Amino acid sequence: MSFVGKSNRNKIKIEVKKLDDISSLFKKRIDFIKIDTEGYEKNVLDGAVKLLKKHKPKFIQLEFNWHQLIKNQTLRNLSKLIYFSDVYRILPNNFGIIKIDPSRPENNIYHLSNYIFINKNISKKFKWKN
Repeated sequence: MSFVGKSNRNKIKIEVKKLDDISSLFKKRIDFIKIDTEGYEKNVLDGAVKLLKKHKPKFIQLEFNWHQLIKNQTLRNLSKLIYFSDVYRILPNNFGIIKIDPSRPENNIYHLSNYIFINKNISKKFKWKN
């Protein structure tokens, strides 16, 4: 990882597969996806375009932190890949969730934020606090 620098010289080769390449393994509808890949969330979503189009999961949860800053990513860019969902910030201390606009600068803060993308078919049935 580029932000570690030369201090970490241990290397391990890992085979990486796109979700689209293994989608035949999923026999049932996919309703929930949890992504916590330390800045590689966009890569995961890019590798799941067909899967997302087919299943349009009810919920996709991801962590958004300083790794996105290093990878030059925004919540807005990620939300474009999950176009069929509304975006909610998961509030700390069991305070619930709040609907946000991912295109607003204040919602692209790179600090330990968790988000849940809720499929618009579900989201529109509820009155969410803004």
